[in-house]
Amino acid sequence: MRDRPTSSHEYIFLLSKSQKYYYDHEAIKEEAAYKPFPDPPRGSKGAFGMEQLGRREDKPRGSFKGKYGDLAFRAIRNKRNKRSVWTVATKPTKDAHFATYPVELIEPCVLAGCPVDGIVLDPFMGSGTTGIAALKHSRNFIGIELNPEYIKIANKRLNGVQIELLHHL
Repeated sequence: MRDRPTSSHEYIFLLSKSQKYYYDHEAIKEEAAYKPFPDPPRGSKGAFGMEQLGRREDKPRGSFKGKYGDLAFRAIRNKRNKRSVWTVATKPTKDAHFATYPVELIEPCVLAGCPVDGIVLDPFMGSGTTGIAALKHSRNFIGIELNPEYIKIANKRLNGVQIELLHHL
């Protein structure tokens, strides 16, 4: 449609066959927008005009003394939980598959959804990008693909990754 907003996102589904599943949210945390405050000079005015305590052994870095107590800003961290919208640049592939996605798109799914030495299943393998991410991060991989041409492309790409990984050992 030309007279409506263009959809600029796609959904990724992480599926599990049981109600108890593996999910490592720590493995995919992002850099936080706001880092912990540096040590201020003692007694100076900080955010919102609150008196800053400065560094003391019994107080965490950047603590504030104010309306909400000494630890009012304790939730500010270097890392934050992964957001639901990811910005991942597209990358062309010289192979003939038309719907390849970058490894960076699937890596968070592999890292969070599968333990090391676990098995990643891709029922629509295509050119094998999910398998590449799995192998790079020490996961096993099962790919299913009906198109023989895509299987050839995937095998070529996956063999290249396996050879590259062997050279790093």
